[in-house]
Amino acid sequence: SDVYKRQSVHRCPRQDQAARGDEGRQGQQVEADEVRVRGLRPDRATGHMLKRSDVMKKWKDRFFVMRGNYVVEYWETEEQYNKGDKPRGSRNLSGFNRPITDPNDTFIRRLENLAKKVNLDIESLPKPEKYPDNTFICDKDGKTPLVLQTIEEGGKSAEENFKMWTEKFHQAWWHSRPLDIDDDEAHKRCFWSALWRTRWESGCYGGFYGGGGEVSIITECINSHIIYTVMSKVDSKLNMPWIIRSKIRNGFQSSTYSMVSAAVGPMWKTVYEAVQKARPELEEQLPKVMGPIGDAQGDLKKKIAEEVASASKETMEEKVAPHLSEPLNNLLEPLTTAFKIIMEAFDEALEKAKPNYKSDEKRLYLVKHHSWTWKIWDAQRSVDGLYDLLWVLDKVFAGISPWSIIGRCNRRLRKHLRNALYTFETKLEEAGGVEHWDAVHAEVKALLHEDCRTGVATLLARIPYEAVKPMWTSLVVTNCKKLVEPLGAAIPEAVKTFVDVNELLEDVLYDILMATCRAAAEPIVAKVDI
Repeated sequence: SDVYKRQSVHRCPRQDQAARGDEGRQGQQVEADEVRVRGLRPDRATGHMLKRSDVMKKWKDRFFVMRGNYVVEYWETEEQYNKGDKPRGSRNLSGFNRPITDPNDTFIRRLENLAKKVNLDIESLPKPEKYPDNTFICDKDGKTPLVLQTIEEGGKSAEENFKMWTEKFHQAWWHSRPLDIDDDEAHKRCFWSALWRTRWESGCYGGFYGGGGEVSIITECINSHIIYTVMSKVDSKLNMPWIIRSKIRNGFQSSTYSMVSAAVGPMWKTVYEAVQKARPELEEQLPKVMGPIGDAQGDLKKKIAEEVASASKETMEEKVAPHLSEPLNNLLEPLTTAFKIIMEAFDEALEKAKPNYKSDEKRLYLVKHHSWTWKIWDAQRSVDGLYDLLWVLDKVFAGISPWSIIGRCNRRLRKHLRNALYTFETKLEEAGGVEHWDAVHAEVKALLHEDCRTGVATLLARIPYEAVKPMWTSLVVTNCKKLVEPLGAAIPEAVKTFVDVNELLEDVLYDILMATCRAAAEPIVAKVDI
């Protein structure tokens, strides 16, 4: 909560300003999809379904509403919904698994069918549960699954309603947003930044993909760390079949989830309300004090750079710079090949799109319908060739995560193609329509060519940066924190809310590392030929 408050106080005005500035940056970034909040999006589906109760497993008729932000709410009767009563239950579908549309198609059921074919008597064996027709399940790890059965309603058969509802749940699985508060860009950025930093400082490394709202995400983070810490020790001491150990793990996970969720809910509500209450006053006062704070940050950065200069310089000259030249040369060919394929993919996408082209207000027709081609696979396969090279680098710079680095490269490839398609559609509509197709194609192709050259240059510096970063963090960043402790003690209390010495230290040292990687990459960048 402290990290989130600091991030919000420090970043909200900057994020709002950045969001306003991005509006005029035409063609550089694909516009975000429209905000999914209840007030701006109509309800996606309404109707009656049978819901199986969590404890007694009885089927009960409930009136369901899928909101515009993919939150499913249900009431005992439609009259309660019309009167505006509080829903009996609610599920944020973000983070849920893909809906199971045939819950009877289980592994055990398949074994039964196989036994019948070979005339094997299995009558004495326990039978798996059989669900009624038109039943589907929406589940999520650590949570009770939502088991629903469609019925005949509104002149439609149960089968037709089954098709409609499963399509809506499938859309929710694909499109739902992780957070409950989607109309506040500053909040989204601050929340994810605070969550990442808190997990890292708590020793929870690796990626995290959660959903279902802020409380659910925080709860899952805490719960997963508890499960990993406790069950890893318990599993090693249990000498029993896997199915029993799995039952113990699931029970423990369910219990801890309930306890953690009960504690996180009130805490998060208090934190968010405190930040929202403080924001109007801060947004009014911050412009007056940001200048002095920025000057203080700049002065503090200079002092930090002076304090850590000798320690970082020695590590850089002896353990980093001498090992970068050869890997950079080896990176050049697969990266260049990948970006050449992206340019081919751009031409192919426009060729396929031209006969049926139909723009929309947000200029996202090409992005939605033609941003994925088989050539993307070819480009990513070229980047996958970096895997062996990165593992060789691990012998020099321990702690490298090859798949993380390759994933970053693949995301950049897809981003370049999406941005080019968005830019093309925007310029085409400004030029007057499809009759200017070829001219705009040539113009945007030239922009994409330059963009791809920049992409290769960026990755040539970024890949060694990510490879060296773990070693740099352990040898330099961690040790230098002791050097700047006196600087932290000297910061006035009024400024400490906005200035974190350790964050500034990390910025300075990572800037030094990036500058070294860019300098090492400059001679290689001159050879880029796309």
